Amino acid sequence: MIRELVPCSEEIALPGLGVFVVEEVPAAFSDRGYTVNPPYLRLAFRQKSSEDNSLVNLYAKKKSISQKEAATILGGFFKRLAAVLKDKKSVNLPGMGRLRATNENIFFFVQNEDIDIYPQGFGLESISLKTLTSPADDEDLLLELVDDEPVEEIPDQVGDDREAVGDDREVVGEDKAGVGALRIVLWSVLGLVVLFFALLAILGRVAPQLVDPLLYNSQELELLRQLL
Repeated sequence: MIRELVPCSEEIALPGLGVFVVEEVPAAFSDRGYTVNPPYLRLAFRQKSSEDNSLVNLYAKKKSISQKEAATILGGFFKRLAAVLKDKKSVNLPGMGRLRATNENIFFFVQNEDIDIYPQGFGLESISLKTLTSPADDEDLLLELVDDEPVEEIPDQVGDDREAVGDDREVVGEDKAGVGALRIVLWSVLGLVVLFFALLAILGRVAPQLVDPLLYNSQELELLRQLL
């Protein structure tokens, strides 16, 4: 009766003993991702009370008795089962698994691996991805991944670095030489300009008649003569 109730229930109360909790486990990978396992229902047992009456109702229906009478019969049965479980530490539930008890009399359920309580998963089996490809297929895949283009020869990195350093030194030397030449030209031009104005000032004092015509027009020269 418990097996019959599992596919359509979330909880199945065993009066005076505990509750079966039905959990749906989705499909998942195992074997480091090489195996796909189908979904299934997992039964867990909890020592707690529940308002579920599905087992009592089903028992009353099958035995053609009242629900109250069914609850009394099942309560007495599971009470005796709990005593056996505490004493023997293990009780077999045919076609389902084993109810077991720890030394502290905590009850738990060990489910059979071949239990058939999930109609939606009928015919589903674990699939190994390792069997989907053969060694020949793997070789073909490797050949597809290989790049057919020729590989260029890799130069000597150390030699290239040395050549690069030498080239950099030459460029730096050329840059320094160019800057030095530009500085010489600029200083030469500046010196000539200073020298020109110095000579012009000296001539303005020594021989103003030579310098004034260069600096003033005829009207300004006439005005200077009148002032002087």
